[in-house]
Amino acid sequence: VLAADAADAEAWCALGDALHAGGGLDDARRAYAAAVALDERAFPAWWGLGCVQARRGEHALAVQALEQAVA
Repeated sequence: VLAADAADAEAWCALGDALHAGGGLDDARRAYAAAVALDERAFPAWWGLGCVQARRGEHALAVQALEQAVA
């Protein structure tokens, strides 16, 4: 899907979810960041980004992302 449309925020979020589930935190963080850059209202991407940041020990960033998710 991303090869066909790199501007698809939902596809970036889905990629982030798959990478996160597989333990690829750095790659998941980049995918979620791409999703929110394309759609700043993408709740699932902000949520995923916050969860990844929390797992990486980036607690202040995690709080910011999760606050954005519920904004």
